[in-house]
Amino acid sequence: MRSPVKVRSHALSDIGKEREINEDDFLILEDQGIFALADGMGGHANGEIASRICIEALREAHGNDDFRSTIWNRHRRLRQESRGTRPFGEYELKSAIEYANYAIWRSAERDSRYAGMGTTVVELHLVGWRAYIGWVGDSRLYLLRGDKLHQLTEDHSLANEYVKLDLLQPKDVPRFPYRNVIVRALGLESEVTVDTMWRNCRHGDRILLCTDGLSDLLEAGELAAILRKAASPQTANETLVAKALDRGGHDNVTALSVWLDEEPG
Repeated sequence: MRSPVKVRSHALSDIGKEREINEDDFLILEDQGIFALADGMGGHANGEIASRICIEALREAHGNDDFRSTIWNRHRRLRQESRGTRPFGEYELKSAIEYANYAIWRSAERDSRYAGMGTTVVELHLVGWRAYIGWVGDSRLYLLRGDKLHQLTEDHSLANEYVKLDLLQPKDVPRFPYRNVIVRALGLESEVTVDTMWRNCRHGDRILLCTDGLSDLLEAGELAAILRKAASPQTANETLVAKALDRGGHDNVTALSVWLDEEPG
């Protein structure tokens, strides 16, 4: 479905300073309002293949009228049975990510060389002035509205689980030795739990999707300042990635920025 919201978008990915392969991948379908990125799991085999399959599966799902019709009918049936209350756009996004999960898992099932591969994913789907968001893993989505930065996703990470159990303080997460261990990813099982939400957008909103190679090295205040001061999504991404590389660039770094027009029309 074409989004009537006028946006400017740009993505930038860098291999970083310590990795031999870039396991990040991304998708921009601006005319459909669809934006996604995936971060292949470096601790597992073929992370770059998992992220690539994820992105191509999302592209296929969102471009397939038969898939969308099937999801529409399934959603209508669930609502009739009072077993589903989430908006269709949210349900469609969830289903597309589940489709990507199954595609990765089936690839590993068919070829033992790919056993254990997995990836994170975060996806944004703009439908009118509503933003649907879905994610698995620790890749993040931030919303800058005015001067305030909001992290809308919640990491599926061991560190975050410890924080929720009051076993770790948020200020201690950067020093936590297992901070990059994720507890949920695409491709490891035939089914996966996808977290979803929706938010209403406004003119002037600036949205950032990023992998942990960026969010691990820049604090929220720095992200906000860069997004606020940048003249375009491209310059924002260039500054963000350069900052992460200056801080060591120990991982692949990917930033995908989506800006809504400042004025209607």
